[in-house]
Amino acid sequence: RNALCVGADFGAPDSILALVDNFCWPDPVRSPEKMAALVRACYGLREAALALSAPLVSGKDSMKNDFHGKRDGQPVSISVPPTLLMTAVAKVSEVRHARSADFKAAGDVIYLIGGGQLGLWGSELFSMNPELPSEARLGEPDWGLARKIYSWLGRGQGKMQSKLRSLHDLSEGGLLVAIAEGLLARGHGAAIELPHGEGQSPWESDFGEGFHSFVASAEPSDANALESEMRE
Repeated sequence: RNALCVGADFGAPDSILALVDNFCWPDPVRSPEKMAALVRACYGLREAALALSAPLVSGKDSMKNDFHGKRDGQPVSISVPPTLLMTAVAKVSEVRHARSADFKAAGDVIYLIGGGQLGLWGSELFSMNPELPSEARLGEPDWGLARKIYSWLGRGQGKMQSKLRSLHDLSEGGLLVAIAEGLLARGHGAAIELPHGEGQSPWESDFGEGFHSFVASAEPSDANALESEMRE
């Protein structure tokens, strides 16, 4: 998603997208739970790479990120959280397609692209308040939808995506944080209609994190044609 936001091609016959993985992990040999997390991360990485036709061309595994010592004479162990760092390498065929995250002008229209694969488990909101609503869930990928969204944003199909004036992945903090980040650079405010879908709690739609989601903006004069192509 970050690569697409800065202009990467996706979905065209000559587009290129490759991945590099870096596993930063605590010692999995000492803990069945940490070993299980490593195996599950590999399954998820394989699924994503195959679904997006994005090969893993290299990688690095650091599996002993632990400290074992003493504090005040008592044994102590400190381990890093299991972390998978991904690097994406892609081709930008036209530098004019690169976009920044900031909303450009007063009156521009703001869009949420995607937004249905969000959840509160593991989110920034969860890290601050683990007492989440009872309906909290984990965001799940929909790779078929992902390919449609990514192919459009990456100019594999359609042409109106060139009218987007900003593009920002929906990541840490969810939708409202992404919108706030788009507003800060130029001191704008925004009047927004929050997309509280059927069966989706406001907490999840406003602060949920997950997959395949972007916040974008465009000039009002391009809105009709842009929305028509997005729906198509």
